[in-house]
Amino acid sequence: MGLGRTLYSRDEQFFLEKGCKYAMVETLSERVDYAPYEKTRLFYGSAGFEPLITLTEMWDENNPCLIMIKPLAL
Repeated sequence: MGLGRTLYSRDEQFFLEKGCKYAMVETLSERVDYAPYEKTRLFYGSAGFEPLITLTEMWDENNPCLIMIKPLAL
């Protein structure tokens, strides 16, 4: 298991202990072609996150915010 996966696994365990139902992340939308964020989105997807919504109001039109969500097992 890589460092990112190890860290997220610990975070998810903490969320579950606190009774959270969902985990949510914000990243740059795929509407912007920028390789480092493509890797970020792929990582979150492999961790079970799904795209929820893209907002231009969060940051701005040139930097649309993708919100991804993951239901947590309780």
